[in-house]
Amino acid sequence: MNAITLVYAITIFYMLAGCAKDQHPSKTGSPQLMEITESERDVIKRNKEFGISLLKQMAKKEQDNILISPISMNMALCMMFNGAKGETKGQMTKALKKQGIRNHAINNTHKKLLETLPSIDSNVTNHIANSIWYRHTFSLDQSFIDTTKHYYHSQLIGLDFTSPTAKKTINHWVEQNTGGKITRIIEEIDDQHVMFLINATYFNGKWTNAFDPGKTSPGQFELPDGSNAQVPMMHYEKTNFYYHSTDSLEVAEIPYGNGSYRMTILLPKKGTVDNVIQNMRAQKWKSLVSEGDSAGRRELYLPKFELNSKKEMKEVLMDMGMGVAFDPQRANFEGINQEAGQQLFIDNVKHKVHLKVDEEGTEAAAATSVGVGITSMPPVMRVDRPFVLAIREKETATLLFIGRITNPTT
Repeated sequence: MNAITLVYAITIFYMLAGCAKDQHPSKTGSPQLMEITESERDVIKRNKEFGISLLKQMAKKEQDNILISPISMNMALCMMFNGAKGETKGQMTKALKKQGIRNHAINNTHKKLLETLPSIDSNVTNHIANSIWYRHTFSLDQSFIDTTKHYYHSQLIGLDFTSPTAKKTINHWVEQNTGGKITRIIEEIDDQHVMFLINATYFNGKWTNAFDPGKTSPGQFELPDGSNAQVPMMHYEKTNFYYHSTDSLEVAEIPYGNGSYRMTILLPKKGTVDNVIQNMRAQKWKSLVSEGDSAGRRELYLPKFELNSKKEMKEVLMDMGMGVAFDPQRANFEGINQEAGQQLFIDNVKHKVHLKVDEEGTEAAAATSVGVGITSMPPVMRVDRPFVLAIREKETATLLFIGRITNPTT
């Protein structure tokens, strides 16, 4: 095969604090129950395992903040997975934690999530969109077209990549599907690029109980090197939120809207935040977040901040075992294109995340330690050092976001 053609996968996750005039969301809406089969629950669990594995792998090499959207990464890579064959498919199966699961089960679960997650809570916006942009002279296998359209609701658009308007067209789609917050993702289109596969996930959630802006005050956040940074510290005073404590960890869950979506904060009592990450397991996660008790009025100090992350995920995905997919000589994506002389491989995977946390809602969160003095007193949780945070949908246990915050000021 002489011609080598490149595929670019791009995932975008934008979590935005609410900008509506109403300070509090409507409390009249109740959570919409979503029926999940055992097969679908297994796929969601594997998606979570993949997200946790990504976080672990990145935490080994990076000292800065880590921001990941497991649902966005899963959607994009599983669309590519449908076109993988042979060794490429085998490696992607292991890296994506999908061993023993048929393609149909993976695709059908993602279809259900796409169709149901946005409507679970009328007080929360959760928009997920997929698109595939391909060079207009490049032909796609009909089965790949049908699969991505049916299961991933993907728009497939052929463009003249040599046209100066091609980048503008793709970037405009990104802008439309991120609430206008991300306006540019495609910088250049190489002569060898034949496809851009994009997932955009946009989350805008209001806290069920908003923080009082009048109680936000300057606070200290301890950085990994022992120095301190000043951050605006929000304060819940005698407010209901979910709380659980172990010998080594404090766990808080703050609900959005009607309670279907929650931010989870993991705050180490001892050891480092990386100890928490490396000991994290999908099953253990379930037991931690399911033991929270909403009864009781508690105190929480949480940083107010805004963070951006743009990562190239090629190296971490190769470290997780799917290197063949990025190899121009060995990659096999014949399920996308079977023409002689056309050998597809993934050029890179870009992952862009924007997170924001303020008194009204979210786009990032924080958690850090401080124990409670006397057991009869209500717990006080003070987020003033590195922590793990996540955003999840409670009923399905879908993990929208997971990250490690080491410095909320950068």
